[in-house]
Amino acid sequence: LPSATASGQLNIGNIIFGTGNTGTGSTVSTGNVGIGTAAPGSLLHVSDTGTASVDDQVRFLRPSLASGNYYSIGFGRALAAGESAFLEYHYDSTTANSFVGIGNYGDAVDSGVGLVIRKGGNVGIGSTDPAMKLEIQGAGGSQEDILRLKSVATAATHGPFISFEGASSNAVTGAIGNVDDAILGESDIIFKASASGVQTTIAGLTELVRFKHSGEVGIGTTSPTYKLSVEGIGHFGDYARASYFLATSTTATSTFSGGFSAGTNAALVVNQAATANSLYINPSGNVGIGTAAPGSLLHVSD
Repeated sequence: LPSATASGQLNIGNIIFGTGNTGTGSTVSTGNVGIGTAAPGSLLHVSDTGTASVDDQVRFLRPSLASGNYYSIGFGRALAAGESAFLEYHYDSTTANSFVGIGNYGDAVDSGVGLVIRKGGNVGIGSTDPAMKLEIQGAGGSQEDILRLKSVATAATHGPFISFEGASSNAVTGAIGNVDDAILGESDIIFKASASGVQTTIAGLTELVRFKHSGEVGIGTTSPTYKLSVEGIGHFGDYARASYFLATSTTATSTFSGGFSAGTNAALVVNQAATANSLYINPSGNVGIGTAAPGSLLHVSD
């Protein structure tokens, strides 16, 4: 039977305790209830003095729960939209399809509104059947903003990143990020990877590709000035097509291993800037050396 241990206190079997039980008549007591503690610090305080692992200390079960139905616990200010939330278990007779849902009052978690944790650990946001560790599903709108990473950094070259970790503990192997350019608000997308050794921070990675906010792409350079800027040797497995080709180096030698073809009805000019030393082949097939207007098959001008 309940017994009073002091004024306003309650003890049931030395396991359930109550404090502040001063209400009389129609006045509700404002005290706390403790299970396993004689000094509860909240409305319900459960305490266990054991040191070994336990599966749970508080258990809510409903053995009669039918497949396709849920059992929930609500908490908040009132049972109204935006004023409370709930944690619910959705049971399916195919237990692999059962899940735990978290949502706000009035939201249909079983329809994908809220957060879902499936048996096995997959997490879904907007989805009740995530096939991966994390699956986010939107409503299907045009250019829908589904996931946004936000940084509070205000300095140029700062921004949010997604990093990848390899098999080595705490080893960062790659990252994709968005960084502000020299002017805040003009952001570039960059790809980084570990070029040498084990790196533990994104800052230690090497930038490989940069997409400028103004549309230029850089490979091997952090400051591309053309639509595609490549620093280093490039290789094309098939032909590369362009309106024209301009080699700016005055020391490098260009080699065309498979021959060279100058377009339809177009002239081929070597050293065009210096007419006296130029080689000119016009669309008719005439060859000029030292002249840009060969009048015969071979025209040499000194």
